[in-house]
This record gives sequence, C-alpha cells and structure tokens, in this order.
Amino acid sequence: MQFDSTGSHDVFTVTLVPDGYSDDDPNAPWLIVPIGNNESETIDDAPFDGELVQKTIRFFNGLLGSKKETFLFVASLDNAIPGTQTKAKISVQILKPEEENPPYIFQPILEFQTQKEYVNADDALFGELGIPKD
Repeated sequence: MQFDSTGSHDVFTVTLVPDGYSDDDPNAPWLIVPIGNNESETIDDAPFDGELVQKTIRFFNGLLGSKKETFLFVASLDNAIPGTQTKAKISVQILKPEEENPPYIFQPILEFQTQKEYVNADDALFGELGIPKD
C-alpha cells in the first residue's frame, strides 16, 4: 500500500533459469531479467483508486508469427486526474536473449501514444490491443 493512496501496487520481478539447467533443479541459479523501458530489476503498476489506474502491466506467452515469445504489455496514462480522460502510452516488449550481460532483456517491439483518450490504463490496453483486465 502506497502512503496516502487507496490502492495497492503490484511489483513484478521476472526470473529465468539459465540455459543448461532445468527449472526443477534445486541448484540452478536464477537470473533476474531487466524489465520495463528503464531496464530496472522490477516494474510496478500504478492504481490510484477503484476507478483510476495510471499504469497497468500484463505478461503473456504467445506467438509472434510462428515463434513462441514471452510478452510484456504496459499501458500508462500521462497526468491522469480522476474523472477525466487522457491519452495513454502503450509499450509491447518481448523477452530476448542477449550475448552480453544481462543475458536476457525485454526489448520493445511496439510503442505508441494513443489517439483516443481513456479514463484508466486498463481501458487503454483493452481499447487499443483487446487485452482484457484479467
């Protein structure tokens, strides 16, 4: 729960087992994947109250063309004020292996600002890309 807020925040950390280890190996090390546009180790959403969501996060495994990918979807509102509409920023990223350190990153494949205005980020993600809340 954030101070002086009626909503709590979800904080996400993505970890992977390196190549050469199985997921169920108790001795396998875990790699933390840099996440989000600023490549920090965590990313969080930003609910304000029961109606306003300033930032929303979704993870999916799916296909891009015929290749299996892990997706990160982020929608955020700029200068959101309860009861008003504003444009949203949408980012779609895929988990990619790197040859350097860190060995994996989320790489943006699509980023745009919406033409339509939204009351909250959940509505923007659904309205622009058809991704439901839960």
